[in-house]
Amino acid sequence: MKTNWYGIVKGVLGDWFPGQGGALLSKIKKKDGADNKNVPFCLTEEFAAVYRLHPLMPPGLVIEGEGSDSDYFVKLEDCLTAKGRELMRKPGMSKKVFSSVFHYPCGALVGANYPDALRDISPTDTRGVDIPGKDFKVDLAAIDLYRDRERGIQNYNSFRRMLKLKPFKSWERMTGNPENAKKLEKIYGPAPEGIEKCDLLVGDLYEKKMPGFAISETSFIVFLLMASRRCDADPYLNELFDDEHYTPFGIKHVNENVGLKDVLKRHYPELANMFPKGQSAFKPIYKPEKWDEGIPAKLVKTWEKTKKSNDKFFNEKQ
Repeated sequence: MKTNWYGIVKGVLGDWFPGQGGALLSKIKKKDGADNKNVPFCLTEEFAAVYRLHPLMPPGLVIEGEGSDSDYFVKLEDCLTAKGRELMRKPGMSKKVFSSVFHYPCGALVGANYPDALRDISPTDTRGVDIPGKDFKVDLAAIDLYRDRERGIQNYNSFRRMLKLKPFKSWERMTGNPENAKKLEKIYGPAPEGIEKCDLLVGDLYEKKMPGFAISETSFIVFLLMASRRCDADPYLNELFDDEHYTPFGIKHVNENVGLKDVLKRHYPELANMFPKGQSAFKPIYKPEKWDEGIPAKLVKTWEKTKKSNDKFFNEKQ
């Protein structure tokens, strides 16, 4: 991504040779115009399909108290729609919410990890207020699968072939986990035929992650292509990135802000300063074990009940 922005010399070698220029392979600041590759720019269906990141959502937020005030837990469903607006409008709450998000880790992009709140959603109007008289709920996990099928997104292995990645022929090789392999086999059938039926979203979540990666290799390829494409195709990062279309402050802001911490320094400097030196703002301050202190016991019991129900389903599945 640094190469996309600065070019190969400054982007790759800049840490060793600071101040060096060179726009070779840079995808921005082209004076002859944005490059659309002869195709009108859009966020593709494939990008939307691999960007279904709902398992990252935590079960709620731990709002840390100040002074003698104790911490308290806000359920995810109370952070959404009209309830979420009410929460954020409380004095000083926006800073507390951001602080919670930066301190506590998010969820993981793995199977069976959709928050319960996203699988039991009440329909709302355009203002985010529950529609009275509606006796059904929305299961976002099911909707995500349905949308991909509805829009003609290819199945998991076919999608990998399209990206010139090797298709998987074994459930265990794909998941790296014998238990997960057995679950998928019971749903889709034995490999390799069963894997050919596997939905892209399911494959993405169950695919064994590369070391240090939160997303699958399959998703990463699309992320990389799309991030590069957006730099290529945006006229405001190319021929219109000039004094005529930006204020001096705007150009300085774009050139000097290279990470999320830089944005935080402008809006919430005290939050930016809480990260250890050199640590990305995308890496949480607390370890995952910290959640054990913040999650109510009632919620844990609900999860245990759900897990038992899931295990029963797979045990009975022929």
